[in-house]
Amino acid sequence: MQISLERIAEGLREVFPECGDMTLVMETQLGELPEWDSMAAVNLQTFLHQQFEVEVPLELLADQTTVEEILSFMKNPVPSEASN
Repeated sequence: MQISLERIAEGLREVFPECGDMTLVMETQLGELPEWDSMAAVNLQTFLHQQFEVEVPLELLADQTTVEEILSFMKNPVPSEASN
C-alpha cells in the first residue's frame, strides 16, 4: 500500500474518530488531535504497522511530531537500536 498524506490522514480519522472534519495537513502536530495521549500513540503505532508494515518507534509519536515527520520516516524508515 502506498504511503501518502491522504492515507495517513484517513488512518488518523479511522483511529481517532474524534478528529471529525479536522483538516489534517503536513504541519498538523499529533498533540493537536483531540484526546491525544500515550495510548493514542500506541494505537497509531499499531495502525501504521498493520497498514504499511513499517515499525514506527513510539519516541517518534510525540505531541510535537508532525504528519510530515511521520510520512518522511515511513518512506525511509531507520531501524531502531532496540530491535538489535
